[in-house]
Amino acid sequence: MALLRGCLYSNGKIKPNRCIVGGKEEEHPEGAYYLYHTKQWIAVGADALEAQRQRNVRLDEEEFKRTAWNGSDAEDDRRNRPRQDSVTVAAERYFSNLEARGVDPKSIRTYRTGVDPFG
Repeated sequence: MALLRGCLYSNGKIKPNRCIVGGKEEEHPEGAYYLYHTKQWIAVGADALEAQRQRNVRLDEEEFKRTAWNGSDAEDDRRNRPRQDSVTVAAERYFSNLEARGVDPKSIRTYRTGVDPFG
């Protein structure tokens, strides 16, 4: 049994009974659909609509894991939550570097008017 790459529409949905063989799209109604997830192939049946549903479920789970924070790990909290003063500290460091380089004070004041509202 050879695994062939399935065809997708431009919007990312699976084309029923279509696969790529030798660089060309062919129809193969006898095939079955498999999803590659977490380094393993998962059989999802012969129905393209069900395969698309299973694919969407897995994609949604991965997106949720990527974006959700469960609040259990303090290190994740420190990594993902920006510190309140991080922008202010970075701005002050930037302006002190400008002063050390000898940039014109009028230029520094002009830059501050653009940066200070974010701090």
